[in-house]
Amino acid sequence: MAEKGIYFDPQAGQLIKNYLDNRARYASTPFFPKTPQEFEPMKELLPITHEVVQRAHKISGLKIVFGTDALAGMHGHNVEDLINRVVEGGIGVPAA
Repeated sequence: MAEKGIYFDPQAGQLIKNYLDNRARYASTPFFPKTPQEFEPMKELLPITHEVVQRAHKISGLKIVFGTDALAGMHGHNVEDLINRVVEGGIGVPAA
């Protein structure tokens, strides 16, 4: 991606956190687990998403952008997604 100038838009965990926080709303809807308890394994994905962001940040020339897969329940949480990516994902704040 870096060699070809392709932008990378990683998901740093906010989407997964949304599923976990709103599991009662998503349970039994198409493509989701049937019970809120069945969402629990998603927690294991959070450190993996942060590792992907950290690894991407180390790739010289890789253009990382901020985008979301915002779904129901995420409205107004963009700043949390940014914090998740910068702080929890380990990207850090760019120098001014």
